[in-house]
Amino acid sequence: WRKGIWPEGFLRFVPTPVIPQPPPVEDPIIRLDFREPLRTGPSIRLDFASHARTPHLIWIGDTAIVDTVISTTRASDDAPFELVSMRIDRDITQFDWEITGEIRDDASLAMLRPVNANPQEIVVDINGFEWRFLALFCGGARRFADSSGQLQGRSKASQLSSPYFPSRSYSNGTAKTASQVCDDELQYTGFGMAYHASLTQLMTQQWLFPPGAYSYQDRARIEAIGLVAAAIDAQLYADRVGNVLHIKPKYPGLPRDWGSLAPDVILENDFVSSPGESLENKPAWDQVIVSGQGVGAVRSIVRLQGTAGNLNAPDVVDPLITHHLAGRQRGLSMLASAGRQVRVSLENIPLVSQIGLIEPGMLVEVRESAETWRGLCVSTSIEAAFAKA
Repeated sequence: WRKGIWPEGFLRFVPTPVIPQPPPVEDPIIRLDFREPLRTGPSIRLDFASHARTPHLIWIGDTAIVDTVISTTRASDDAPFELVSMRIDRDITQFDWEITGEIRDDASLAMLRPVNANPQEIVVDINGFEWRFLALFCGGARRFADSSGQLQGRSKASQLSSPYFPSRSYSNGTAKTASQVCDDELQYTGFGMAYHASLTQLMTQQWLFPPGAYSYQDRARIEAIGLVAAAIDAQLYADRVGNVLHIKPKYPGLPRDWGSLAPDVILENDFVSSPGESLENKPAWDQVIVSGQGVGAVRSIVRLQGTAGNLNAPDVVDPLITHHLAGRQRGLSMLASAGRQVRVSLENIPLVSQIGLIEPGMLVEVRESAETWRGLCVSTSIEAAFAKA
């Protein structure tokens, strides 16, 4: 070890580096000190501690370092499997989350193959944000000594669609509320419904379907519930983890009122990266007529307060508009989508607890250096790539 000592006559200057401190841990740290006997001065410390991997955000000057912790396991036995890369997506118009990924090796591929023709359930955790998917496709390819596989999965609620549940035809024989017909579709499936606070009273008490009003031909369970959500232009989406379907308005309110609402997420200028913007010019409608069709149909005229109501949107006709408040909700969504818009893509936003997961339907406030603005999240994509041997 004497080869490592400082030769006599050399002036030694060892600057003290500024190193961000890891979060405190309870387990002991074993340190090894390497120094020449009887010589004063700083020692070299090697830290062999087993720290718990907790995701956090560290600022060093103008640079933010994100400590990302990702785990992928099989739900049946918590056995880990390995991916080279993955991508998780959901759009405001689709009901389930989707995952695509590249499987690292044959062992992981074998773990994810269906059992008795049933897809495996997998758990993906990124910095404490969890998803559960059904692995609907796992395929492998081999090129000489190299092998790889592809993973495609969807939310557990995808089993409410064909072919897991066969299509059926149905017509309600007695008067039922919107929530009751949704509950009937989910009977014996192990899934339940959850409604946004602004829709709870409408769905559970006010919106009533007379006998024969709720009727369809050859539809799967999720498609039938989708008819109810589509009637008021609400988003129907699967819970990331639980066996729950959510119905929530697409818009938190009229865009002209967004300034008075509390945003779901605030993005500071430091976390905003945008490749560009695109303009979408839509007519500035201020009135729309929403009508039912058939049994129990009602007709609602929805007009923006403070306007003349002379810019009419195309009439909306839906057989499930059997209550004026349902027609009003559909009309508000129609008018909220009108007018000139700017579509903005924001990239490289870290998925950490300080910011949270930005999901479709959330109202986001972006604080840029030049201005502060608010927008509606319409799609989310999370990408992760790992070191490849």
